[in-house]
Amino acid sequence: MADDVMAELTDIVRDVFMDDTITLTPEMWADDIVGWSSIMLVEIVLAVQDRFGVRIPAEEADTLTSMGDLAALISRHRAQGR
Repeated sequence: MADDVMAELTDIVRDVFMDDTITLTPEMWADDIVGWSSIMLVEIVLAVQDRFGVRIPAEEADTLTSMGDLAALISRHRAQGR
């Protein structure tokens, strides 16, 4: 997983949560971020789609269990051009 993807994910999560102190790690997920909800995940996925120019189907988003999973999914979609 590229560090640039994780850095951009960090920016997205900071924007969604309006918290510049959040620093993501590949292992982080919902329980690690105060205020996380399913609505926040939707906002993150929408922001990811806009920022990276990819489309993430709901069935793929539902399988995510960490920020590392999300970064890998983004990288995979970018490599495939979708």
